[in-house]
Order: sequence, then structure tokens, then C-alpha cells
Amino acid sequence: LAMRSPAIVLLDLSLSGGVEATLRLLSEAAQDRAVLVVTDPRQSVDRVEVARRGGRGFVPRSLTAAATIDAVVSLRQRVRPIGTRILALDDDPLMLAAIGVAVDGAGFDLKTCGDPQQFWEQLEEHEPDLVMLDFDMPGITGPELCRALRNDERWQGTPVLFLTSRSSAASIHEIFDAGADDYVHKPCVGPELVARIGNRLERVRLYRHLADVDALTGTFNRRKSVEDIERLLRMAARAQQPLTLCVLDIDHFKSIN
Repeated sequence: LAMRSPAIVLLDLSLSGGVEATLRLLSEAAQDRAVLVVTDPRQSVDRVEVARRGGRGFVPRSLTAAATIDAVVSLRQRVRPIGTRILALDDDPLMLAAIGVAVDGAGFDLKTCGDPQQFWEQLEEHEPDLVMLDFDMPGITGPELCRALRNDERWQGTPVLFLTSRSSAASIHEIFDAGADDYVHKPCVGPELVARIGNRLERVRLYRHLADVDALTGTFNRRKSVEDIERLLRMAARAQQPLTLCVLDIDHFKSIN
């Protein structure tokens, strides 16, 4: 593990050292990477204990090699943080700097915004995968912005994470009533913030994969394809660059299916 630094480990619970030894290895490996556990249907598995030790999924031993690789690739797509765009809005520059320190090294592409009036412009420019909002800001509150996001078809599915010093039941209710996905108390601790972001993005990617990908071909469906083409058109217009679209007509496509 130290020499290869793999992103994912496929761990067989039936190793000769015994289940307990394998679970200890799982705990060590899961500290820095995702671990898929191979299970034998003939053996009972404490799935709660596996999850407690950091396991991210189960693969039956009966799967073919190709299906096992598919499971690994699917997990990799869900947990990979590199390239993830985050837009953080807070009127306190010290808080924005603290957020930058907290997520440093996690592979996120963080954009910060200190003026609520510039939020929509920043949103259009960066097209984030996740939005972080402060609760109390001059002129507009975080929950009000969150409601506006949820009313916009383009952004209604974007995960929203609140950073707030509020802890009253009424405030927490207002956050979730506005459509937020999660919240973190200020001052935020780096590992907790990164974990909350990662967990939320993983769930969103899983749901989007189920909703956007055709199960037969593995390609995007019509709705997702139109959404991506429109996004590319907007990017091209902003950058004043041409956009090329290539259409391929494949003969005997049923044989590929």
C-alpha cells in the first residue's frame, strides 16, 4: 500500500489470516483510500462492522472478473474528488481563508465569493458541483439563496452545504426547510468538512448515475445529453470559442447492444 498508493483496494475477507486480521487490514487501508470487500455467500458477514471499519461496498465472489472491474470503476467515479468544483459564499474573508485551509490537499477546485450580490455571476461562471453557504450575510440570508437555487431548474439538484455558527433547533429547521443537504458548525474542522463534502458528492453522483446513464449501453440518456450539450454551448459562448459537435452513425448498432 505504501509503495503503490492505490486509489481503491479490493479486499477478500477470506484471507488465510482470518476475518479479524482482514478487518484490521481493512481499517488500515480505508484510512487513505476506498476499499471494496469481496464476500463469499457461504460465509456470514457482519456488514455493519465492515462499514464501521471503512468498507465502501461489497462484491460477491461469484461475480465475473469483468463485472468486478465494473464495480471498482463505478466506485472510483463516485469517490474521486479530483476536479470537483466548489463555490463557497461567505461575507467574512477570514472564514473563506479558513475554508481554503480546511480543504487544502483534498483535490477540490475551490472558488470563493465574499459578496452575495456576485453569487449568481460566480455560479454561472464556475458551474460548481457543490455550493457552500453562510447563514447570515448582509442583504440576504443563506436560506433565501438556497430557496432561490432550489427554484432554478439548472441548480435545483446541486448539493448545498451550510457553514454556520447557529445551533438552535429553529435555525437548523430553517436550513433544511430551505432545501439544504447538510450543515457544519463554525469553526469548521478540516477532516470533518472534507468528509461531509465527500459523502454528499458520492451520494449525488450515485443518484445521478442511476438517473443519467442508460443501463444497457453505459452511455448518457437523452435528457443528460441535452443538458451537457447546453452546458458546453454556454461555456463556448462565455469563452467566445467555437463548439464542434460530431455525430456518428453506427451501422448494425443492435449487434453492439
